[in-house]
Amino acid sequence: MDPWDLVGAFLLALSANNVKVDGDHTYDPYGGVSARERAVGRVFPEGVLVRDPATLREAALEVLGSFMNCEVSMHSGSGLPAQLLGVLFGADAHMPNMAFEAFLKTYSKPGITKAVKAEGLEEKPTGKAMREALMGHVGEGRWVPEAAGFGEGIAAWKEELARKAKSAAARAKLQAEDEQDEDVAENEDLGEEIEGGEVSEDLAPVEAVAPADEPETDEEPPAAPLSERPADPRIPRELAELARAMPDHFEVVMV
Repeated sequence: MDPWDLVGAFLLALSANNVKVDGDHTYDPYGGVSARERAVGRVFPEGVLVRDPATLREAALEVLGSFMNCEVSMHSGSGLPAQLLGVLFGADAHMPNMAFEAFLKTYSKPGITKAVKAEGLEEKPTGKAMREALMGHVGEGRWVPEAAGFGEGIAAWKEELARKAKSAAARAKLQAEDEQDEDVAENEDLGEEIEGGEVSEDLAPVEAVAPADEPETDEEPPAAPLSERPADPRIPRELAELARAMPDHFEVVMV
């Protein structure tokens, strides 16, 4: 897909009815046309994208400028993404000279001392003397302290990404543990149902099958061996014991 088509698509998406941008100073709640709507009107005048790089570039910059800012407000400030935009567009090269009295007076003495040393200047006895030395050193040039540059946002951005990745990993681990606990609980409940004799409605009932009736016969069952019979008082004890000891060779027959 052509990159300019993507630029046009994003401009169109930003003007969608379900998109609201906090901090858009061109937005008019009473029906006025915002910068996003004006830009989309230029690049989609007939409902079809105008593939003119100059027009698309101008529209994209206008939309970005309508809401991207360097404020720190939680509700309308752009935060770190705005600093990265500054790095992307080389905004540090367009920063104004900040070596003037009103700004340098905001520095503490240790702070102005560090600033002049960073420029290769010698430390002076007073803060005023060091401010004058720094302004004289810069002259008609441009001086921007490192902390005021957009490049400071890169380290903060990396830290933010690492923090979010750590948070996402912790949430994933917690979710996995919760799912594992749910599985264990389900298995325990199933085991209790089986032990308690509860039958699931999904299982078909099992009918008990009665044993088959034995066929009737006129024959009498065989007599139990003498060794298994109860003692008969009519048989002498010595003969009964001999019959039990030698069942295969000796049998007492009564007539």
